[in-house]
Amino acid sequence: MKEEKDHMSELNINLVHWSGRIPRYKIRRLYELDALGILDEELVDDVAYGVYARCQSILQATRAYTGIISCPRCQTEIQHQWHRQEYVTCPTCGWSVLLADYAKTFLNKNLHGGSAMEAWSGYVERFPTAHTPQEKMLLIDWLLHQIHRSTRSVAVQLIGGSPREVMALLDDLAYGDMSTPGLSANQRAWREQMLSGAYSGQMPARESDQTDLPQSDRKPESASTHTSAQH
Repeated sequence: MKEEKDHMSELNINLVHWSGRIPRYKIRRLYELDALGILDEELVDDVAYGVYARCQSILQATRAYTGIISCPRCQTEIQHQWHRQEYVTCPTCGWSVLLADYAKTFLNKNLHGGSAMEAWSGYVERFPTAHTPQEKMLLIDWLLHQIHRSTRSVAVQLIGGSPREVMALLDDLAYGDMSTPGLSANQRAWREQMLSGAYSGQMPARESDQTDLPQSDRKPESASTHTSAQH
């Protein structure tokens, strides 16, 4: 009986699928084209739908961490107690799997939502109302801003690469040119928040950013700057 259940678990585990992270080059290309005034609708759709699927996977995996599995066959919610050798069975369709086998599919795969749960769920909730390429681009941009200003480490849940590579990309986007209406305003607010907030020491301020800030909030010039200017 146990061998039969183990075999069935191996077969059923093939129904479990988690959407992958978004390649960095796609996001960079999206913003590079936008800076040129080009909105590549095919690329926007590719990234937007990819982000949507990844956010759904993150939300689903995070629920699995908390003891609730979504049946991959009929989406019925199945509760479990994190006993690795227990079999979880869907009461609706009968799908069954060894919890240890299921856990292997998402543990250590950058699928925990961490401190950005509102951002992941916010994107999933807003996505059905984003119909035009411009609306999808703004939604992608909104999500990137949310994860960039959170604990910053959660960005690797969405974007492929090491934490350093992903944060370098997001920092670059925070200082790039924007064309799509709405992105420039978002970016300006993003930069000001980063410059004045908890991560002010992690983002190099541009001179244009300093001139945009009130006089009282501008960083004083260093003594070395005055010395070099005098020479």
